[in-house]
Amino acid sequence: MSLDAPPEAPVDVAPTRASLALTFVVLSWFIWVAFQTTQLTRDRYRLNQLKAGQDAPLQEAGKIRAQLEGIAGDTAKLAAQGHAGAQAVMAELQKRGIRIDVPKAPPPANK
Repeated sequence: MSLDAPPEAPVDVAPTRASLALTFVVLSWFIWVAFQTTQLTRDRYRLNQLKAGQDAPLQEAGKIRAQLEGIAGDTAKLAAQGHAGAQAVMAELQKRGIRIDVPKAPPPANK
């Protein structure tokens, strides 16, 4: 070493380490976003499958409900006309908290 030569400046490694750390943070964030997107896409697909699987039973339940409402309406009509059995059924339903309204007759057709 000569005394005339200026001392070498130390190499600053802090910016390199900071950029490497920032790179890891950004990379991990992108990986996390990709993972979450994949999970949400899979969940949405599964929920759509479950919903599609419920359509047929829901339609069947609607048909059965319509049939039961028809039977209940006919029973209410019979009870209103004085049928003893229908009145007993209606009284039991009222005891259980089930209210059935007498369906209104359709308006007569004018010809």
